[in-house]
Amino acid sequence: MLSFVFGGSGSGKSSILQQRMIRESMEHPEKRYLFLVPDQFTMETQRSLVEKHPWHGIMNIDVLSFGRLSYRVFEETGGVSQPVLDDTGKNLILRIVADRLKPELNVLGGYLKKQGYIHEIKSAISEFMQYGIGLAELDKIIEFSKKRGALCGKLKDLAVLYQGFEDYIRDHYLTKEESLQVLSVRIKDSSLLRGSTVVFDGFTGFTPVQMQVIREIMEVAENVYFTLLFDGKSDPYKEVGEQNLFALSTKTLASLEKCAKETGIVRGEDLILSELPVKRLAEAPALSHLEQNLFRYPPKSYSGVPEEIKLSFLPDMQMEARYAARMIRRLIREEGYLFRDIGVVCGSLENYGTVVESEFSKLDIPFFIDQNRGILLNPFVEFIRAALRLYSQDFSVDAVNHYVRTGLTELSFEAADELDNYIREMGIHGFNRWKKLLTRLPKALNGKNPSEEEKTEEPAETEDLEEAAPEEPPAETEQAEASGDKPAVVTIETENQEYKDGDRVLLTTVYDHVTVVVEGNEEATKLIMAEFEKSEK
Repeated sequence: MLSFVFGGSGSGKSSILQQRMIRESMEHPEKRYLFLVPDQFTMETQRSLVEKHPWHGIMNIDVLSFGRLSYRVFEETGGVSQPVLDDTGKNLILRIVADRLKPELNVLGGYLKKQGYIHEIKSAISEFMQYGIGLAELDKIIEFSKKRGALCGKLKDLAVLYQGFEDYIRDHYLTKEESLQVLSVRIKDSSLLRGSTVVFDGFTGFTPVQMQVIREIMEVAENVYFTLLFDGKSDPYKEVGEQNLFALSTKTLASLEKCAKETGIVRGEDLILSELPVKRLAEAPALSHLEQNLFRYPPKSYSGVPEEIKLSFLPDMQMEARYAARMIRRLIREEGYLFRDIGVVCGSLENYGTVVESEFSKLDIPFFIDQNRGILLNPFVEFIRAALRLYSQDFSVDAVNHYVRTGLTELSFEAADELDNYIREMGIHGFNRWKKLLTRLPKALNGKNPSEEEKTEEPAETEDLEEAAPEEPPAETEQAEASGDKPAVVTIETENQEYKDGDRVLLTTVYDHVTVVVEGNEEATKLIMAEFEKSEK
């Protein structure tokens, strides 16, 4: 039996069906009841059912989306051997396919490197699959658009990518859209849906692939219910033009009734909730008037004082967010509201998101912004990218600084600043330099000249070559060192010279004579010794 529940937003369509399903599930515990809702409403619907149920449990009531329904049926009937691709998997495969087919993409080829472009192509291909547009249908659209220049070229490139994508995933992967096609075939073999009661709630329309699944459910289910959004004053069975506010609901109703006739399911009694004002707005007359007259013609004016609606004009987004934050704080402190009772709707989250975040944080207002964030802003992702950059750029100065400033190393930000100054002054770059102990001190560290420090300290017998070398050896010296087949040999000889006035010693100076020999490479030896002579001067 097929039945519909019509009503406006807040009229109680979902609540009525939930109460009915709870009552029937208690009377018939052996039967199964399914609520099919959009993905984002599954948790909310489950919570509502548990709160309404006298036993606070829903043992024979399941809340599913189309995607979860396919998994449940596949588990029962054997499913499919190929893994199901999510959006991230589609993006990765499309990136591979686009790189391979780039020479064939005359229009889109130059845009593939732009951030987010592959995502847009993925969305277009997903739409094609959802609405049953295959390569044959796409070829017809291309033929129709030949006189439209750029559009025809873009569609041809999309067809090339579409073909390449399907060739890549064939016999290896399954998309979500294709999983619904497989689901429509497997429903007849499933005991989950056979003889059950199925409620479709929260949908404004269905894609052709979803309609195919609904047709199969109508053939095996005992009862099927749909909730559709309609004004209590309008006739849901009357055809209206595209400009009508509820044209989409009328179109969906016509498609479902046509599907019911094809499957032969019995039509039950429909329920039209025409009570005005709707239950949700019964105590808010101004909002109820707005709900009944918004986008309706001719418009009607509200005669009373609209206490539930306030309009404020502010010069910029910053002031708007600040005003909203202060209003929220007042409602919490003076009128007993909870933070979870308040929602903020913005015209554009891209513009308002950062402003709202800043102003709400100043007043310690907890908030959640329903916005996708770029993965590159994640600290851990930056840490991984910085580590890979170290390898690809051979520990360059910029790569090292990027790595230590991710906040996930053991170095504090102050230590990272000091390290940045040190490696830039000392000219440290390259993995081979980082393998050696960093013992050289910059001049600015203690205000002393390195040559003066060496004179006041006892010379070490095994001094590192880096300590004796000049602060920034030229590239020719490093190349000469690297070109030797054998390591350099460093010899340090100390000589004391005394200045006397008769037998009395006035001054004693200590000279360190450093000799460097690169065995088998005379050119490198000469270059290094020349640099030492410069540093001594």
